[in-house]
Amino acid sequence: GFKSLLPPYISKMCIIDNTMPRPKVVKMRKDVKKARVLTIRRLTRHIGKLKLKRGSEDLKVKNQKRVERLIEEIHAMKVIPCLDI
Repeated sequence: GFKSLLPPYISKMCIIDNTMPRPKVVKMRKDVKKARVLTIRRLTRHIGKLKLKRGSEDLKVKNQKRVERLIEEIHAMKVIPCLDI
């Protein structure tokens, strides 16, 4: 399943319960897609800012690790089906 593709800190996300009425899930689909897009855009902007930051070598390494983690998070968000968020 898709959970095996997720990093461990994202796999703990809340997943919609199957007992929720179907019409509510369908109504939420548009909002979930919009939220996902906005979150990915926000993370992308944050990645760009981290890449441009200056500082000591230690700070650059720390920022590079953070960038890699954020890229992983973006890829995981793209893999998760809309109904499973």
